[in-house]
Amino acid sequence: MSSSSSSSGSSSSEEITIDELRSIYKIDRDMYRKLTVNMLKEPLVCMAVMALWLFMEDLGYPNVIPMLLSYPSDIINSAFEEAKLLVYHIVTRTPPPSSSLIEMPITLRLIHAVGSRAYIPMNNLFHDGTIPYIEIKNKIENLCCTLFEDIFREAMSGINATNTTVYRQRLFDEIGGSSSVPTVEEPQVVRVSTPPSQRTMFITFSTGFPITEDQLRVYFVGMHGDCIERIDMQEIKPPQTQSMFAKIVFNESETIDEILGGVENVSLLINGVHVQTSKET
Repeated sequence: MSSSSSSSGSSSSEEITIDELRSIYKIDRDMYRKLTVNMLKEPLVCMAVMALWLFMEDLGYPNVIPMLLSYPSDIINSAFEEAKLLVYHIVTRTPPPSSSLIEMPITLRLIHAVGSRAYIPMNNLFHDGTIPYIEIKNKIENLCCTLFEDIFREAMSGINATNTTVYRQRLFDEIGGSSSVPTVEEPQVVRVSTPPSQRTMFITFSTGFPITEDQLRVYFVGMHGDCIERIDMQEIKPPQTQSMFAKIVFNESETIDEILGGVENVSLLINGVHVQTSKET
């Protein structure tokens, strides 16, 4: 279990120093550093995800943070994307599109791997986001900002300043106004349009296991938000009975980097079917 559980309660009257607090939460700090400094995730978004994972532990779920640290970056990235999507809807208090199916299969698998039979009732969190919103906001303001402030500043000093997604802006609007959140002056940047060839991902399917355009769209929008410019499915010509590949042009090339996690190709499970993904060359 993560060291964070030993001090998750705030009722104790005993005062501790910042260094002592950071020592108690060393595992959580290791995860935050891995996400922000090593994997180059947006520092404030990571803070919100950490707050969600700690809040889930308060609810009685096994702590996924120490479990994730023992896994490779692609698994960490998948769990992060699941948490990012959930915390977005909680923090902004906006339900997901009724047509999309939002799941946390990687997180649930980690929880079950340690013997828990718990289920994540995400619909409940989406339906009434007031309590989760308050709890996550409090954790960010009263714990995470102090706990991760030094790592936050280190990560912000080297972050790609072109990341101006709606998700990031909404988090700053909702949380960033707090005086307790570390502030870093960001340089003005000029956005340059990236050619479609650099924003295209190639996906191949297995014979007998077809995937539709709608299933691809639901999966990637569910994981990464409104990220798709267009999807080009291979045209089916007899005797073919299914498309064997597709090309997805994303709005930003960074989406592909997040999916691949620094490797050339990744196997994804979409609607129960394994597909292979790679960046188009």
